[in-house]
Amino acid sequence: FTSQQDVLDYFEQYKQAQNKDIYGGKTPEETLSLFVDALKKGDVKLASKYFVLDKQKEMENGLKQGMESGGVKQLLEFYLFNKKNVTKFNDLDMYEIEYLDQNGKGPGFLFRVVFVKESKLWKIESL
Repeated sequence: FTSQQDVLDYFEQYKQAQNKDIYGGKTPEETLSLFVDALKKGDVKLASKYFVLDKQKEMENGLKQGMESGGVKQLLEFYLFNKKNVTKFNDLDMYEIEYLDQNGKGPGFLFRVVFVKESKLWKIESL
């Protein structure tokens, strides 16, 4: 950014994009379900839209690599067949949902899901 106005303009555009965002669920679990459904169909572009806006391109690329390497297949198996731990952070409008193996042990997959006030949707912040 070359000026303070550039920074303000960027944040205003970002906020407007969040207001228009339609990808996400009314609950953290719904967002993960939508994400998983997109992955089951092999649609990494759609799956990446369930992430917060500034992570979508990075996650689209990562999910493409995961489709090729088998990482997405492993993630889907953990989601469908294994135990999960859910931690809610009340003061942050955030959940961590961890999928562990069938014995309840790791390593597994950890999703951080946050509530975006502008769109009133839950979005995946990290995986």
